[in-house]
Amino acid sequence: MRMTEFARDVIGSEAHCVKYLRKHDLFNEETITCRGRRGVPCGSEMHRCTRKSGVQGWICKKKKCRTRRSVRTNMFFTYEDKNGNPNCKLSLSQIMSIVDVFLMTQCTIRQASHITGCSLSTVVDWYNMCREVCSKIISSQP
Repeated sequence: MRMTEFARDVIGSEAHCVKYLRKHDLFNEETITCRGRRGVPCGSEMHRCTRKSGVQGWICKKKKCRTRRSVRTNMFFTYEDKNGNPNCKLSLSQIMSIVDVFLMTQCTIRQASHITGCSLSTVVDWYNMCREVCSKIISSQP
């Protein structure tokens, strides 16, 4: 798939991006355990749901809990702030756009920022995460 096809077919739409990530096993499709709310552990199983807005995620099966989690929970696409809380304002297609530029081009951070429409600090953060993944893969090779 050429870069323009990737941009059109995957990055162009959030729904297409999710479909692509599922097709290539980059989404957590397993069940996850609910951590509960406000520090009260639940421990119940969560199942997949789609909100009215079309956002996909997880919801606790316990009626008294009903905690919701992002579909990105425990994934590369979860950006955590310094307190360890998920805090990513980018859509999956924006993240994939940054990853695409990281993988396919040899351009400066400033150029990547211009291409993706994201701030310099955002591109730097995501480039660092991409480098970390590459480092882990290389260091795990015998």
